[in-house]
Amino acid sequence: MAITKPEVEWFVHFPDRWTQLGVVYAAGKWAAVEEDFSEQGFKLLSPWVDDRKTAVGFIKLLKEQ
Repeated sequence: MAITKPEVEWFVHFPDRWTQLGVVYAAGKWAAVEEDFSEQGFKLLSPWVDDRKTAVGFIKLLKEQ
């Protein structure tokens, strides 16, 4: 059985950041992620949460900083 990389839902590139932000869904959980040029393609910015709305909310909080 092959291990697949989770698909990331990328948002529009924010002009004040060098990388894109998005959310990823894996194993029934969501997390906010930042684009990364590693093999995985992203790094986690938030803990894994139960719903997409919470992960997107984390990105909104980051943008406000």
